[in-house]
Amino acid sequence: KDILKILNNNDIYLNYKNYFGYYFPTIFFLGKNIFKVFRNKKILIFTSNMPERNLKLKNNLLNFKAKKVDFYHTSLNNPMLDKIQVEKLRFKPDFILVAAGVGSVNIIYQLKHLKCACIDCGYIVDALSDISFAKKRIYHLNDFFYKKKKYF
Repeated sequence: KDILKILNNNDIYLNYKNYFGYYFPTIFFLGKNIFKVFRNKKILIFTSNMPERNLKLKNNLLNFKAKKVDFYHTSLNNPMLDKIQVEKLRFKPDFILVAAGVGSVNIIYQLKHLKCACIDCGYIVDALSDISFAKKRIYHLNDFFYKKKKYF
């Protein structure tokens, strides 16, 4: 109510031209083109070493027909201080998902020379690893998967 009052007092009226979802990466990666987004892509994921989640994530991405999926493990508690060793990268990715909390900015900055999209997306790696996480946020899962208990 307070926000609406502020908007009204300043003659700001919400409509389709000025109000929209701001989770663009999430909507893009989990949306209606989910089967096209990952197809034939080489995907590199910067995240902490969470074996069970990462295995599910990799398997789901491969089932979405990703060409290749690999991980670069960041530190669990201090990714803001991580130094990326580029020589450890095994291939040139089509895009990179970075799930390192506030440390994502540090990691993305170090990857700028790779000249590919680097997306800060902690929620996406969880949502793609387990459909139940994707269902926790309204409008973040396409209709095809809405009633399913798992992706595949």
